[in-house]
Amino acid sequence: MADEHITPPFRERNPITTQKHRHEVFWQITVPVTVGGALLMLIAIGVVIAYFANTGDIAKWASTSVIILIVPAMFIGLILIATSAGLVFLVTRALSEAPYFARRVQDITVIIALRINKASDASAEPFMRLHQFTAGVRALWRRSG
Repeated sequence: MADEHITPPFRERNPITTQKHRHEVFWQITVPVTVGGALLMLIAIGVVIAYFANTGDIAKWASTSVIILIVPAMFIGLILIATSAGLVFLVTRALSEAPYFARRVQDITVIIALRINKASDASAEPFMRLHQFTAGVRALWRRSG
């Protein structure tokens, strides 16, 4: 009984794979996000400078600003579309498996119904026999009387 509460020893991570993972995270996540954020900041600074200095085509910078505002909404929409597609796939998969489980549930409910009918018939049988007996006695009483 005392052995049930023993916790397993702490398992250390493999230092080689941990280092490789950190390296991949840096190059695949940190660097692209940082570069993209820096580019967006440079574009935003360029728009502000062009507006206040009256040196650039403001319509072009306004169009660029609209693009910058639309891009995050597009990514969110893409994520929502991918999530919806995943849910459609999962529901389709669940519906393809549903007939098997529905049949099992139906079989179980049929077995339960048969057992309930058998139990109700067994519980009603004494009253039915009593009713038959009294009906037979009345019939004999009417014939003999």
